[in-house]
Amino acid sequence: FDNQPAFVLGPRMEVLDGNDLAWALLADFPARAPDDRNLLRWMFTDPAARDLYVDWAQIAAELVGVLQLEASARPRDHQIAALVGELATASTDFRTWWARPAPQGRTSGAKRFQHPVVGALTIEWEAFTLQEDQTQTVFVYTAADPDSDAALRMLASWRATTIRDSEAGTLTPKRDLRLNPAEPPGSQ
Repeated sequence: FDNQPAFVLGPRMEVLDGNDLAWALLADFPARAPDDRNLLRWMFTDPAARDLYVDWAQIAAELVGVLQLEASARPRDHQIAALVGELATASTDFRTWWARPAPQGRTSGAKRFQHPVVGALTIEWEAFTLQEDQTQTVFVYTAADPDSDAALRMLASWRATTIRDSEAGTLTPKRDLRLNPAEPPGSQ
């Protein structure tokens, strides 16, 4: 998976594991507090998620549907109930979509990103349920086109040349990898 972001989610969309390229593309989940490593919480409470996904509303609504599916399969799961309560309080969008049941689960698709470092890219994704633990799902992202492949390669290089600011949980680039640093990210 050298040039493929990959990560593992649990049934409550908790981020369990992944590779460096996934953290460079999405968010640096390992730098977050363990109880804050949740894809759905990040989608609804971190403004960077809205900026990252070109089709944020569609993707976020689909994730709500996935959580609805998990909640229906685990009606006594107090952690899912707590997450739903937290997100319903924090986000009007979540509250609206949760009120319209649309449980769903897809195993593949495409997502468009506007990444702050490498600009526009489109990935195709596939999800695989682990045979050893049916509650865990592996997501593997692949570049959808040559430009997106180049962007992922540049992102991998950027991640390799960054240093971790452990206090803030952010990544600070050692050097600017854009072709023309005077242009805003994504304008090439």
